Order: sequence, then structure tokens, then C-alpha cells
Amino acid sequence: MYITINIGFGYNSTRILASAEENEDPYRYLGLDIRQIKFHHNPHKSALDMIFNSSSGQIYHNDQSITFKSNTPFKEFCKGLKQSEFNDPHKFSLRTHNCAYAAKFALQLANINIDAPNYVIFNKLGAIFPYFIPAFSLSPTDLYHQARSYKIKTTHLSFQQEIATSALSFWNKKLGDEKQRTIVNNISKDLVQSSKDRPEHTDFYLRTLIETLDLILQLPTEKACENYKAAGRFFQTRTFFSFDNYVKLHTLIAIAGCAVDLLGRSSMLTNLGALALEVSSMAYYFYHLRNKSGVSIEATPLSSQMESLANKRLSDLPSLTFNK
Repeated sequence: MYITINIGFGYNSTRILASAEENEDPYRYLGLDIRQIKFHHNPHKSALDMIFNSSSGQIYHNDQSITFKSNTPFKEFCKGLKQSEFNDPHKFSLRTHNCAYAAKFALQLANINIDAPNYVIFNKLGAIFPYFIPAFSLSPTDLYHQARSYKIKTTHLSFQQEIATSALSFWNKKLGDEKQRTIVNNISKDLVQSSKDRPEHTDFYLRTLIETLDLILQLPTEKACENYKAAGRFFQTRTFFSFDNYVKLHTLIAIAGCAVDLLGRSSMLTNLGALALEVSSMAYYFYHLRNKSGVSIEATPLSSQMESLANKRLSDLPSLTFNK
């Protein structure tokens, strides 16, 4: 299965996304076969959610996310999450039992043992907040950086990437269509550059290189081209409007909530602190809806080139043409 840790942009929230591979058994829920889930510890409802629409779990290139491949069976992983204490909203604590601890537990359940301490004295409470706060906790941003470092240290794919790049370049030169040759060349260059900019996604870039090679060599099918387009959506970007004042307010609420949890030790006050974070998030959401701005998904040169290649292969059915 694949497991992704995803940090919300500009605010303090961590969720886990997990999906079964094609040859894996699904997780049974109310008589339905579930192949993708979300796990987000919070004080309001159970953390485990089923994803019925795959687009709701879409991750984009510039999201703060790290994806791991796990040998843990997807079905057993979901059972473990459901039975865990982090699935109980009544056990939520903003400082000692938050979404970051739940994400760490989920990673360990998947045998992804990152070196993240249970307590960090100085926490970075926001993804773009520049200061560290003595919250004596584990924040989502802290966990993200630990997961990123672990992924980079344990990923050794430079040799495979060189082979895939060379093979793609070799066959690209033999293609008779100049337009397709240019598109493929641009895709290859962008993927190599992306692996330097975001080395935590190197495995995905390598897989995309191989999928590109398969697409130009094999007899194209509609399904293969649609799958290639879907893979290209990862390289789109999620953009946000400027909300500096929101981030400052939201971070102050987070600090206050942690202080209440640290000093008050009152479940009611802790829940009030968590509720304040939720209200702040909702205010941000409705603000950008009212102003017709906020989050948008935009194409990048790489995602556009991948879509163009898929469309080109569809138009070239049913044969491949090589220079002699």
C-alpha cells in the first residue's frame, strides 16, 4: 500500500492518506470495498474516514506531503487505525494527543519508523510561521520535516533514474514525429530538475519517467493515456491567496490552546482551544469563498506537457512510427 503524510498549508493540521495497491485486498466497510482512507485525529469525530471519490484525496506537487510505500497489508492497516486510541475524538489533546501524534502512530503501524521525538521543546506551529514556540509538543510541521529527512535518507534511486533517463532519451531520438520528440524531451528535463528541487518525491519522478517510456514505445490504449493524464495531475500546483493576518491570528490561537493544555489540564479548556482552531480555519475558508479567491488548482508546464503527450498518443492510434 501507499501511505502519505499531508500537512495543511498555513495552519497546524496533519492527515494521513492511505491507498491499496491493485493486487491488495480492500478494507470492508458497511459491505463496501474501500481502497482509500483518510486518518485525521480531531476532537469532534472519529479519525478514520473512507474516501469514495479518489479526487478528494488528490495530492499536488507543491503540497507539504511525503509518500511512502509500505509492505503492511492495507486491510490490516485500516483495522489497526480503527481500533487505535487516536480514532477516539474524546482522547484528543492539542498538545499531548494531537493529529501529529496520530500521524506518527499511523506511520509506525505501516512500519515507517521515522526518528520523530514525542516532545519537542521549541515547536514550529505553522507551515509558514517563521518562529519557534516553546509548546513542549510534537507539531505537524515538526513531524513533516522529520518524515522528509527520513524519506530522502532512505531513497537511493539515482542510478535507476539515470538509466531511465538515458533509455527515454535514446528512444525519443528514434521517434519520427518532431512534435512528440519535443514534448518528451521537455518532460524528461522537467522530471530530472524536479528530483533536484524536491528529492523527497524522487520515487514518483522515476515512476513517471518509466511510464513516459512505456507510453511512447507500446501500442497506445485509451486507458493507458487516461492513466498517464491522471499521473500528470500530481504536477499541478495548489495556490493560495495572501492571508498573512490569518496565519498570525491562527498561530496565536494555537499558542493559546497549547498554553491552556499545558497549564490548565482541563479537558473542557483543551476542547475550547481546539474548537478555536476549527473556527479560525472555517473563518479563513468562508473568507476566501466570499472574496472569490483562495485555493485554486493550476496547471504547470510539466502537467500540460504530460497531458499533451497523452492526447498525442491517442491521436496516433494504432501504430508507432520510428525513423529508420
